Amino acid sequence: MKKKLQKIPFFLLLSPIFIILHIEKEYHHLISYQFVYIEILILFLAPLIFYGICRLLFRSHQKASLYSFFLLIPFYLLGEIKDWLNDNLQGTLWQNYSFIIPVIIILAIAVFLLLRRTNTGFEKAFLYINTALIIFIVSDGVLMLISDIKKKDVTKSNARPLAIDCPTCEKPDIYYLIFDSYTSTSVLKEFGYNNSTIESYLTKKGFYIIDSSRSNYNLTPFSLGSSLNMDYIPGVTGANKQYLKDYLPAAHQVYTNNFTHFLSGNDYTIFNHSIFDLKSTPTTVKRFDIWQINSLYRQHNIFKKTFDDIGWTFPSWLRALFQDQEITYAKQRDVYDSAALADIFHSIQTITTKPKFMYGHLLVPHSPYTFDSSGKKIVPNNLLTPAEDKKAYCQQIQHVNNVMTQIIDRLFAYQKRPFAVIIQGDHGYRFFDEKEYSKEFRNFSAFYFSNQDYRYLNDSLTNVNTFRVLLNTYFKQELPALKDRFYFLKYE
Repeated sequence: MKKKLQKIPFFLLLSPIFIILHIEKEYHHLISYQFVYIEILILFLAPLIFYGICRLLFRSHQKASLYSFFLLIPFYLLGEIKDWLNDNLQGTLWQNYSFIIPVIIILAIAVFLLLRRTNTGFEKAFLYINTALIIFIVSDGVLMLISDIKKKDVTKSNARPLAIDCPTCEKPDIYYLIFDSYTSTSVLKEFGYNNSTIESYLTKKGFYIIDSSRSNYNLTPFSLGSSLNMDYIPGVTGANKQYLKDYLPAAHQVYTNNFTHFLSGNDYTIFNHSIFDLKSTPTTVKRFDIWQINSLYRQHNIFKKTFDDIGWTFPSWLRALFQDQEITYAKQRDVYDSAALADIFHSIQTITTKPKFMYGHLLVPHSPYTFDSSGKKIVPNNLLTPAEDKKAYCQQIQHVNNVMTQIIDRLFAYQKRPFAVIIQGDHGYRFFDEKEYSKEFRNFSAFYFSNQDYRYLNDSLTNVNTFRVLLNTYFKQELPALKDRFYFLKYE
């Protein structure tokens, strides 16, 4: 075996395996692989392409293999290096592409010239690189196994008590409607937009509007995980910047949430038309890569990583060679919303013998802005000034308000049983301005209880207490309102 490790460049195959396993170790059981097949294929093709090019430069198979491996190091790892430099040397020359790229080119030339002059020692290099990668791969596999065992133990020890079942309680149909990033009326007023029309409409329908409502988190999976679990998310403090490795576990909090588990135990039929799967109730809407999981793999592709970071500086002909993620995301988002809205209407009209809970989640009015005030499709623009962004957001709010009235009109027309409706923004408008970060918690929130029992509501209710109020009102629970806490989570 040693002789094979000294002669065969297993490292050209082991390199992409190590990268993929390294990603899997960080996000074990959290990656939806249907979104990243192409990116994974590119990671495996890279060594073959590099070797083919290097074979033209070197007559020696060994030299071509070693130089290919050297080129793979920045190809796979530039993203990791660049992010480390951004975190630790921000604002210095060392973390600029204008410094990093020339350094890579100079090193590539130096290694090329060194290999041209070297004719010995290749067997030791092959053995060392092959052995090191095998050790790294095995280590990552063992660490994943240990992590799985620890997670199972933590899950058992951290099981949270649920509300008490109430078989004799009135069990209303419950409709939970999330409009992503829908801010408060007070913030819209600051933008110069009067949102009184939709508030007047809801008030006439019997809704209670929470005038000073706020979310407890400013990012979607954390906010929804907290709301549906009726508690704050353990271990989330807002001290660090949030990456995908933080987002995806937060989404799992939604999956295993206490509220829908309670409803299942109370014989509810659950309809899920959201961006999340719920345990035993997957979403009915075809999902897209909303969390941009493909960025985990683009991070290990020097060309895509560079384009993602500074592609806006490239000439238009070069930008066209890369997929415009903003346009693609906008199209996929609108396709998702259209399907979710159709499913919401269908569930409203569906008659069930059991009480039902419907969770519908639309991704508007969150940017990108693809609708004007009349609901006409427009081309999104990711180069808006702050003032233009707020204006475009308000126009999309008007479109969302029209959609909201359609849903509520349909719901009131078809509903025959006692019912409750909760309409909320999971968080508010995204400011991207440190001076206004606190406003990102200010969201839209309105409740309708057909029994008009609003004694547990107040004008400053926050999202974490949403379903505590509902359970107290309809299921004779005595859940205390949690003290308001707010966690601003840093983001890219």
